[in-house]
Amino acid sequence: MFEKFANYLNRWVDSSKADLYLNALECLQVYGFTYAWSEISKYLESATDQSTQTILDDCYVILGIGLDRVLGEHGITAGDASVRAKTNLLMALKMLVDDERHEAIIDICNNGEDVIEQLSELMALVDDDAQAGWASYIDEFSFVSEGLITKLKELHEEAIAGTAVAGTEISKETQERFTIIRSYIGKRTDTLAAQAIITDGFKLNLPLSVVMANYGKALESYAEQLPLIAAEAIVGIVMISDTPLDKIAQISHDLIDDLFHDFDFVTKVSEAMNSVLNEVLVNEQVGVSGTLPQA
Repeated sequence: MFEKFANYLNRWVDSSKADLYLNALECLQVYGFTYAWSEISKYLESATDQSTQTILDDCYVILGIGLDRVLGEHGITAGDASVRAKTNLLMALKMLVDDERHEAIIDICNNGEDVIEQLSELMALVDDDAQAGWASYIDEFSFVSEGLITKLKELHEEAIAGTAVAGTEISKETQERFTIIRSYIGKRTDTLAAQAIITDGFKLNLPLSVVMANYGKALESYAEQLPLIAAEAIVGIVMISDTPLDKIAQISHDLIDDLFHDFDFVTKVSEAMNSVLNEVLVNEQVGVSGTLPQA
């Protein structure tokens, strides 16, 4: 659809800058906003006497206006954020709508009073680029409507209702699990569990056997890491599975012997794991019963 413009960009600018313009146009197309492309197309036909830089600058302005329009329709005023930043945010919003991790999204929408922080957490679920760039342009977002968070929540509640038995609600244990996971990953963004959820888009509450089939080999490689890091990795992977909350401690300890074979390392991981589990299951005070196993 944008072949003529793409050819023009490829002739005069590098691929990175060309992608900036084309990605913005594709983003607007996704949202059904075709006015920007209509304007650019007409402008390219008439701007025969304009310099390349002038044409690029004018197209950039047109794209910025279009992105602002779509952002505004979703309750966001983006200030002077760049076209790239606005594009990333809108595409992250689209991914949030389509994402099937309904319970995780609802949990974020239900927790917190700062809509800026909620939107940041939501973006972290689906788009590393959008979330990574958040700090650089967050101050330029002068307004984010609470209605945006509410609408996202409603969409995912409807999705659950559409696939669940009528009258089924998210269980208390499921809500508690997401509370634990949010806190755990928020404090340990470099763990294997964080990678699984944020980077890989791995679904929560799957059987432990499925989770281990995907991440068991990665856990075995932690034999070369410090015991505490290995312990955190194991606990995180067990938490994102469907392991009952009151069994997380025992199952996590059982996995140590399955994954590692050096007795001294196993002992140290077990000791470190007690500290991790105490923080995760006891300090969070989410109603988990049972005692932690001894090393």
